[in-house]
Amino acid sequence: MKYKFALISFLALVLCGCHKVEEDKKPVVDGEVVWLQKATEGKGIDLVIMGDGFTADMIRSGTYEERMRTVAESYFSERPLSDYRHLFNVCYIVAVSEQAGIGDGVNTCFGMKKEKSGSYIGSHSMVELYVENALGHERLQRSQNIVLGNYKEVGGTTYMASVPDNDWGDGRSIAYIPMCNSDRMLRCVVLHESAGHGLGKLGDEYFYNGRGVIGESEKEKIRTYQQRGFYRNIDLTLDPLQVKWSRFIQDPRYADEGLGVFKGAFYYEAGVYRPTNDSLMGEVRELFSSFNAPSREALYITMHKFAFGDDWEYDYETFVEQDLK
Repeated sequence: MKYKFALISFLALVLCGCHKVEEDKKPVVDGEVVWLQKATEGKGIDLVIMGDGFTADMIRSGTYEERMRTVAESYFSERPLSDYRHLFNVCYIVAVSEQAGIGDGVNTCFGMKKEKSGSYIGSHSMVELYVENALGHERLQRSQNIVLGNYKEVGGTTYMASVPDNDWGDGRSIAYIPMCNSDRMLRCVVLHESAGHGLGKLGDEYFYNGRGVIGESEKEKIRTYQQRGFYRNIDLTLDPLQVKWSRFIQDPRYADEGLGVFKGAFYYEAGVYRPTNDSLMGEVRELFSSFNAPSREALYITMHKFAFGDDWEYDYETFVEQDLK
């Protein structure tokens, strides 16, 4: 009887231990929406963050949430985003992948991968399905979305849903961004891709050596998009009195910002120009850089249009007063 009792007690302890392990494994709900903040003014600009290549165990351990919060803080780590954070609704959506990592042959929720061109891509339709289930169809149309790939490489690609009919860069965007090799680099890529391209509809302020002079078809593309509120930070003229940011060049309050007309942008060495020698819309580097004044202005305009509607009117002096605080 003595030994029998000991055996029963041992089995009971084992069973209790197993039960405790099962209790610790909290259920992971695919598609669950976790709100990080709600807008306190305006209609609310929806920023939605998701991860690809994160398994249920990674979500359960807290790794997923930590990465989502890091992306959110990166997005608001630079002016003018930090000044107007109160205009945003920010959430992340739980997305469960069967396998960790991204790329061809890896079974993930959004199928994110790097193409031969160096661009990142995923299933737009699947991303939009998750966002629509979370926010509804109407809010999906203007949502700003980030998919963080579980892969340590520097890069990122932003896609626009369509060219808007208005003149301020309306519409949703999806930025596919890998985790990069450090949080400092991730910060720069998130700001460049999702804030700069996705929200501000800004153009790239860098060029490739040997790319040469921009052609007429690309010039026409820039002109067409600029009529819709895109590319306020690049131009096709070298004249400082005619360039889109001429007002800033002539404004003595911006004399210390290094503004001018610098050759090379939109991937081309010549024929297209940028406002400053370096900025967050230039080559993405871990070294600290910021949005230049024309880019801050573009972000200011799109944020306020998103938040307050088409009837909101831009005033240069009001912007400058806020910008130079």
